[in-house]
Amino acid sequence: MALETIAGKTLDFYAPRFEVVIENQRLPVNISKVIREVSVEEEKDKASRFSITVSVEPDREKGGFEWLDDPLFKEGNKTSIRMGYGSDLSTMVHGRIEELESGFFSGDAPTLTVSGYDVSCELRKKSGEKTFRNKSYGEIVKDIADLGGLQATIDPTNRYEEVIRKKSDTSYYRFIKEVLAANLRYEFLIDREGRLIFVKPKDEET
Repeated sequence: MALETIAGKTLDFYAPRFEVVIENQRLPVNISKVIREVSVEEEKDKASRFSITVSVEPDREKGGFEWLDDPLFKEGNKTSIRMGYGSDLSTMVHGRIEELESGFFSGDAPTLTVSGYDVSCELRKKSGEKTFRNKSYGEIVKDIADLGGLQATIDPTNRYEEVIRKKSDTSYYRFIKEVLAANLRYEFLIDREGRLIFVKPKDEET
């Protein structure tokens, strides 16, 4: 097979690519072309962290610098990052912007670094005591998912509690994982698409 034929068939496979979507808007070309770096850091039992570094240029018409006040780069905005090769992209993180940091270094172009964490971040924070009354475990998990603004896949549960409390020194994430999921031996995770999963183990399915 001719070398050019092989190259044509494998070019997409070897072309790393990323896609950033903020508030359901794919970043426009004029911003995408000045992105210097996109990274996603994953660590077991912790929220995934993402960062996007953009080169900024002086705005000759309005003054100041481009992108620094762009409404897309706003704390709290929902952000998804997909990575892969060619047209084969996979979601790496679905989260929210938490920090904006501008960088001005001598001899280098100014930058804006946008960073944040996946949607499990809020549920991983310690919060006040919470009491659930007359609910099944599945209903409790649904309430917590709604509290975090998460879509959820939840298998029905027969476990029911008249009263069950989440302690003030425990996050909702740990409460689900170490109490509800552990008692039922259910699988629990928040996937890269930002969906809360609370289901029976696969090996127990018929």
